[in-house]
Amino acid sequence: MGRLRVRDLAVMLAWLGAAGWAIACKREASSADAKRSELAPVPAARVARRLAATTGFDLAASERGALLAWSPPRAQGGGVWLQLHDALGAARGAPRRVAQTDAGGEVVELAAIAVGRRNGLAWVESSASESRTRALLLRPDEPTPPEPTRIAAGAKIATASRTHLAVAASRERLRVLYADAPTACVDRASAPCIGYGFLELGEGARAGGRPWLAVPQPCTRGVPTLAARDDRLYYAVCSTREELPTTVAYSINVQTEYARADEVLRGCDPLGLLALDVGALLVADCAGVRRGVELTLAAQLPVERELSEREVQCSAGQMRLRAGSFELELHGARERLESLLPDALAPPGARAIWTGRALLIAHPTPDGLELLAFACAGDAVRKIP
Repeated sequence: MGRLRVRDLAVMLAWLGAAGWAIACKREASSADAKRSELAPVPAARVARRLAATTGFDLAASERGALLAWSPPRAQGGGVWLQLHDALGAARGAPRRVAQTDAGGEVVELAAIAVGRRNGLAWVESSASESRTRALLLRPDEPTPPEPTRIAAGAKIATASRTHLAVAASRERLRVLYADAPTACVDRASAPCIGYGFLELGEGARAGGRPWLAVPQPCTRGVPTLAARDDRLYYAVCSTREELPTTVAYSINVQTEYARADEVLRGCDPLGLLALDVGALLVADCAGVRRGVELTLAAQLPVERELSEREVQCSAGQMRLRAGSFELELHGARERLESLLPDALAPPGARAIWTGRALLIAHPTPDGLELLAFACAGDAVRKIP
């Protein structure tokens, strides 16, 4: 378990199991908020999906298809934009800007997820003087989206990455795992440490406290990951130890107040966490070799496996993903599939989901954000026009 503190799990369970307090949204008082641009839908022909940063977008499965979120450069309007798509990838309605960035800020990291019939967003925006982490939960048909909740603030971020936050949905709540300010380390020799915390928005949201998890020397490439299924929560954070990335994965059953932590995939950069019917699959890049580990609440230790030779297969109209000995048949909606896809289909930086009818893949290109759709035609994988 490495530098795991027993107190970390105890605090986490206490927070998750606390009475359902309604979270108070912090309103940011700034001149930028007072002069917010109109957030009404805009004709799709007028919206070029250019990105402020290659990590300033996300793709999520929703009840009626998919949700695509992105942030263009401030010179092209900035803010956070949403576009709904049907289950085959066709646009539904017009794109709309649902939040504006503060003066001088560019979104360098963005995460999105469907929360029941609502859309959940979290992002990091950075300016010349500081960075800000914010979150928003809204209905697609809200004429005036609520003000984003400010989660954390820190030093400016010079390089865009997906190393500061992760999101998940549990029932009607948006959960955000986020990096905050420097904090004291359990072992002083492992400094510097960054504090990580949780925030919830939505019905029955629990009030978040101070960041409670101290992560020594967070990895510069490995992403924090988060997945939730009902009362089961899985997440992982990466730190650098002896010049090697080391990931600690947490598995928690909130209802039974059972939790465990395991050090996994040493020497690897975590890429993403996929929620399974039972447990979750954490995928990582290990010096160019894709590996994974299944996280469960069972007593035995997690088993790592190689995920090489990644393929998308169709049989009698049914799509499945195969990576090494791991196989996933796609039925209901699934997210964070990009780490199981071949690079030719989902290049580095892409996001991929299964809507229940099609495989959708979003990835940045020199001309902007591209969205592709694939489905099975008998035993063949076909691109949807």
